[in-house]
Amino acid sequence: MAPELLREFPQAKSDPITSFNAGNPLPFDMELPLRRSFYPLGYSIEILTNEPAVLAAAGDSFGHTRFTRERTKLEIRVGVSCIAGGDRLPEPSRRAFNHMYSLVADGNNQALLDLNTGINFIWLTNAAVNDRLYMRNNFLEKTVYLLLGAFIV
Repeated sequence: MAPELLREFPQAKSDPITSFNAGNPLPFDMELPLRRSFYPLGYSIEILTNEPAVLAAAGDSFGHTRFTRERTKLEIRVGVSCIAGGDRLPEPSRRAFNHMYSLVADGNNQALLDLNTGINFIWLTNAAVNDRLYMRNNFLEKTVYLLLGAFIV
């Protein structure tokens, strides 16, 4: 991978959720100060987020297993915004092209994964995170297992 793609983006100095909604049409510098390691299928992943409820949901999905394999360490990034959402959250559409994979429920609830590099980001609203089962089934678990499948083969 080209070195310029690995550069660190400057971190926002304000509240992470507020800075995500500050009218920035391309919030590339979202701060994800919360992190925790999990071990789905025995593989090590680390979830980075700005919302404690994401880590709690990940605990529901992956908190029951321990580290048993050393093959990969993935980072899953989940940014949560305060954008108002509707009452009914749609099931995400899945699309793929070559090594790029996307899950898109709507303009504010989506995930993008690069199955070659492991680079990923999940964008969610508070409404999606508050529906813990929706978030786990449609974004968190799908992202983790798709990336594990791409890297443990």
